[in-house]
Amino acid sequence: MKQTIFPPKGHDGTTSGRLRRIGAVLLLTLPLLAHPLGWFRLGYKLIPFWGDASAAGTAAVGLAASALVCCFPERLLAAFRRDRNIRVLLGTAAVTFGMAVLRQLLFGGPAGWISETLFFLMVPLAGITLAPELKWCLKWYLPALCILLIGYAVGTPDFSGLPGNWNWNWALVAATVPSIFLCFRCPGKWRVIGSCILLGGLLTAFAVLYPDRFPRGVLAGCFGALILLGLLKLTPEDQRLFGAVLIFGLGAGGFLSALYSPAGNLDSRVELWRGAMGLGAHYPLFGVGANGFGFAIPPYLPDGYFFSKFAATWHPHPHNEFFNAFVRFGAAGLFYLILLFWNVARQAISAGQREFYLGWAALLLLIHGCFDVTLTTPLAGTLFGVLAGVSACGVDDAPCPSPVIPGMEKYRRLLPLVWRLAGVLLLMTAAGRMLRDFYAGSDYRQAKVAIVSGENDLARELLARSIRRNPAAESLDTAVQLEMLGFLSPEKALLLLDRMRDLGYENYLHAQFWRGRALVRLGRFQEALTALDQEQRNFPFSARCAALRLAVLEHLQGPRSVRRRAAEHYRLCMKLRGLPPDRYAQLTDEQEDAPLSADAFYHDPLLRGRDR
Repeated sequence: MKQTIFPPKGHDGTTSGRLRRIGAVLLLTLPLLAHPLGWFRLGYKLIPFWGDASAAGTAAVGLAASALVCCFPERLLAAFRRDRNIRVLLGTAAVTFGMAVLRQLLFGGPAGWISETLFFLMVPLAGITLAPELKWCLKWYLPALCILLIGYAVGTPDFSGLPGNWNWNWALVAATVPSIFLCFRCPGKWRVIGSCILLGGLLTAFAVLYPDRFPRGVLAGCFGALILLGLLKLTPEDQRLFGAVLIFGLGAGGFLSALYSPAGNLDSRVELWRGAMGLGAHYPLFGVGANGFGFAIPPYLPDGYFFSKFAATWHPHPHNEFFNAFVRFGAAGLFYLILLFWNVARQAISAGQREFYLGWAALLLLIHGCFDVTLTTPLAGTLFGVLAGVSACGVDDAPCPSPVIPGMEKYRRLLPLVWRLAGVLLLMTAAGRMLRDFYAGSDYRQAKVAIVSGENDLARELLARSIRRNPAAESLDTAVQLEMLGFLSPEKALLLLDRMRDLGYENYLHAQFWRGRALVRLGRFQEALTALDQEQRNFPFSARCAALRLAVLEHLQGPRSVRRRAAEHYRLCMKLRGLPPDRYAQLTDEQEDAPLSADAFYHDPLLRGRDR
């Protein structure tokens, strides 16, 4: 029988209990501020680049969760003392964080990656710390969130949803639909059936109205959560009814998926997963850092990825949460995520039908994360972490007294003050991070609007101010392209590129290509060739890189065999885009990033048996 720890009440009536409830409300509300300008888009109001101004991103939420754990450590210590499962969870979290810090010291990287690591590790621990209060809040929070997300998506012009993208929005809608039936007093099986009918109707309406945006990952998450929960929780009589609903749902979902799903999307996912496995195998101990995937993955991507319909120039994540945890944090991070999954599944199976909505939401988000990185977004990631923490400890037993650490009895009164002081400092750090990110993001957004309007001088000023506040890769890359516009200032572009390299962003997007262009403009051809070689390793079939590299080789009068291979490679890159070599000026951004004539890749003799 599962051992449980905490009382079912929202709080114990004391001042500390009220503060814990405030902390729970703060933790659940903070991610709603991830995109503050998004709230002003209700009623089909267009706000350009609204997603660039972020206030409560994952780093700020991670710091806030850490602050709550430090402010109220008693329950976590009690859980550590009484529950072996939580001891393993806390030990794995400590190992993962220690490896992340050690990796930062040994290999460098942006300091903000540690805050991103805290988001992955500390939100579930905050869920354990505030389990009774969070469970009380979730009864009201989840139905309100579901209604809010549906209304928000319908009331915005691009159906993107408050989380920042239509796919993430529908994942959260599907996860929170069963919570609406908490408002009705009915048997548990009718909650399940009612949830299936409501969710099926919503997905069907969405597929009919928006066929190009049918959420296949959400559909897979729904069926996966139903299979894991329904067949294990319902009585034998109910299982027959559930099986009929499931078979009907699978048939309808398969038909809609085949009818409306774009071809080639899964191919790009599989190729990206192959690259992620190769990258993770090279960094199994430390990983590549919380946000290091996009900078490290290009050399590991199979050739087939660049010829899939949905290939992209930037790969910030592997579209799979388990691969993502392994690559970012190493084997310890992967084990931590598996432990969270185990705790969620265990609690969902043993809990009563009244708590069906908790297990449903967590499992659906995690299964959807096998096709997208839902859990690395502020809103969905926080919700999953909270649910995983609540599931890890249970909330049915009597409260436990705060344990006294052996050998620390004489510091019994001092230690809580130290912990709470650390929590206050972390909370202040989180508030400062939110303000910094919002103001830097607002300047970056206004700079992009100024570029579109042709006000480049104003854009330079805004970008410089944004970089001073937060030297993010996006703002630095935009500043580089602005300085290279008309080759106005390649010297300044090189300085910005050097700063990107020092921060660990040297392989962000096409940074190496821009470095090569700037060096060519300054007459430093040998250095330019080195940068273009790196760009070709990152994007082996980039036509723009191939053209510039061929021009540099011809200028340097390199070996004839090397120039011949470069010319053949350039012709191949143009052929893959359906253009003759002399039509380079007609090459568009879409053609450069996702080839149109991918069949040529599989039939061209130059590529048969090619092993990168």
